[in-house]
Amino acid sequence: MDTRNSSEIMPHARDQALARSAAAGDPIAWRKIYDDTCQPLFNFLCYQTGNRETARDLLQETYLKAHGRLHTYGGRGSLLGWLRGVALRQCLDWRRRLKRRVRKLAELAREISSQSPPTTTQETFPGLGDGLQRALDRLSPRQRAALLLREIWNAVRNGAPEPGSSASGRISFRPALGLSTVTVALLAAGLWWLAGPRGGPAPEPTTTLADNILRPEPEKVTEVEIAMGPLSVAEREISEEVDLGWEQDAVSKRAEPFSPSGNSITKGGILRDPVSQDRVTAGSVTGGTTPPNGQPAELMYFDHTGVNPFVATEDDSLSTFAVDVDNASYTIARRYLTDGNLPPEDAIRVEEFVNAFAAGYERSTDQEFGIHLDGAPSRFGRGYHLVRVGLQGMDIAAEDRKPANLVFLIDVSGSMSGGNRLGLVKRSLHVLLDELREGDRVGIIVYGDYADTRLPLTGIDHRERIREAIDALDTGGSTNAYDGLRMAFGMAREGYEATKINRIILCSDGVANMGSSTEAEEMLKQIRQASDEGITLSAIGFGMGNYNDVLMEKLADQGDGNYYYVDGPEEAERVFRENLTGLMQTIARQVKVQVAFKGQAVQRWRLLGYENRDVADRDFRNDDVDAGEVGAGHQVTALYELKLATESSDVSLGVVRTRYELPHHHPQAGQVREISRALTRADLMPAFDQTPPRYRLQAVAAEFAEILRGSYWAKESTCADLVPVADAVAAELVGDEQAAELARLIRLAADLEARRD
Repeated sequence: MDTRNSSEIMPHARDQALARSAAAGDPIAWRKIYDDTCQPLFNFLCYQTGNRETARDLLQETYLKAHGRLHTYGGRGSLLGWLRGVALRQCLDWRRRLKRRVRKLAELAREISSQSPPTTTQETFPGLGDGLQRALDRLSPRQRAALLLREIWNAVRNGAPEPGSSASGRISFRPALGLSTVTVALLAAGLWWLAGPRGGPAPEPTTTLADNILRPEPEKVTEVEIAMGPLSVAEREISEEVDLGWEQDAVSKRAEPFSPSGNSITKGGILRDPVSQDRVTAGSVTGGTTPPNGQPAELMYFDHTGVNPFVATEDDSLSTFAVDVDNASYTIARRYLTDGNLPPEDAIRVEEFVNAFAAGYERSTDQEFGIHLDGAPSRFGRGYHLVRVGLQGMDIAAEDRKPANLVFLIDVSGSMSGGNRLGLVKRSLHVLLDELREGDRVGIIVYGDYADTRLPLTGIDHRERIREAIDALDTGGSTNAYDGLRMAFGMAREGYEATKINRIILCSDGVANMGSSTEAEEMLKQIRQASDEGITLSAIGFGMGNYNDVLMEKLADQGDGNYYYVDGPEEAERVFRENLTGLMQTIARQVKVQVAFKGQAVQRWRLLGYENRDVADRDFRNDDVDAGEVGAGHQVTALYELKLATESSDVSLGVVRTRYELPHHHPQAGQVREISRALTRADLMPAFDQTPPRYRLQAVAAEFAEILRGSYWAKESTCADLVPVADAVAAELVGDEQAAELARLIRLAADLEARRD
């Protein structure tokens, strides 16, 4: 009998089995593939491109491309080798696109290089120190260009570069950092006399702590000395485009379906090994934010979801995503700003900023959805139009809401004692209790070291008994979220009534430090199964510092519910009183939107936000694919930036389609419906200032989010630029507290930006 290890007989049998499972739709198999291959693939792409940002983009393109082709892997070589082949093809496509850009840049350089340059550095940069000026004037034009660019853009954060280190005629740069595109850098900086074939290397872009901790690390790239001679053809082919505002075309969406989360969070969002706060440097988990007062930011967990690029319509004319009505990201950012800190970039989700504000769509009481379309030339992107695609959910009066069975699942662990978190939970639940009516029932389960039933499902006619159970809550112990959720779903199943709303309302800071990663995956699986049975889950976040945004959003998404963050009594009133019907009664589930742009009329497009809600275009009509849920009266807005074809006289720009399923408590539960509306030039206003004020309010909110998250596409905007626009909208929306609040927050952010700079 052959006792050799089976892997020695069939070295790639495991890879083949894993690929088959992933191709069949097994998410655990996909996660395993990602965990095993992400780091070596990223290193491979860094070697091929010489730049981690480009490598990160190509890595996601590789996984997206491989997702639809895994069934072709035959096991002849390793799965990693097969994926490297896919990655190499993506690199070749990237280089072809890069060559086209380089040709355009060279033509631009030749066009203006005949002009006469200033005679000395001092004439152009009189603000530089005398010593630096003399040192720069001793250098060659190529060396001087590189150092001036570093000075101008403050690329070296710890002070000016050392000019003396370059006196030998050579200077250290990473091998593939944009040797040819320094031409563009020089032009944009006004150094046109240094442009052309002897342009110097571009400055190395800075990285944040988030790059090092929340994202995969490449192998260390050794700095080498590069002679200051003319560019070779090879150098031109491998150079990258410098971040200077030139339009980038992308051939695929930048989705990150397997984005790694914080270094102490499992893929289920559970803390595997809680990190002591005194071992965490400022911003190490929060995405790189250091408060202006110099104090370390408290431990906060967010997930990096990337930033959508522009997509050429000829390459991909379809944009498909699951709707999102959450607004937790905006509320968390508000808390940061009011506390005197800029929020971490990874905490910002653009769609949640936009959907935090009333859109002003026409309301309906006789159909689940109405599609609303409008747009205008963008106030923030010259030459582009900003188009608003909106859904308005059917209104249901409070007295017409279906009765509900609610299970309050309350985190009473030790972490909930900080900042009066549990006190705010109690106050919020009392607000909710005031709005319940005859036919509603409430049960209470708590969890700390273990889960416990504090109140079985009890009719609202025993309101005082429910209040007493809420007031008796106290904190202590660890956070056994797994047992708490298991017990909550058990109570919900026992009291399930098909004609009622059956919902669990989780109140927590999301910090779950008990339970293995296997239990975390099992927990999410059970939540998904329960939602398919008609038991939904809403996640309500509390607390600042030691807060897990990743887990809370994931729980709500899997539970077909909402995710809100309560930062104070006012937000509790908004969530549990003003928006109660929308929170409790779902009018549609598995809601997806697909926009089909017309290639002759739209050159390229970009969806603002929804990076973690991306749906494969082919799955728009696949009703087994999980999507978003919309409650009564909810509004959903998606903003697109479009580059219209100026030579086209076509009136039609595309078609917007929405597909959804009726919820379990609906008489026609499970029925799937699809509606559509054409997007035409008639939907566009001639000027931004002529649009409705609520269009402008949401546009300002989106641009604010783009600036806060450090989006490439908002690099020329500042919060200070937004202040007059936000103030004008707030002045027009007299009495609108949210519009006034947004203007105030933008002003706060502008002050913090100025203090940081």
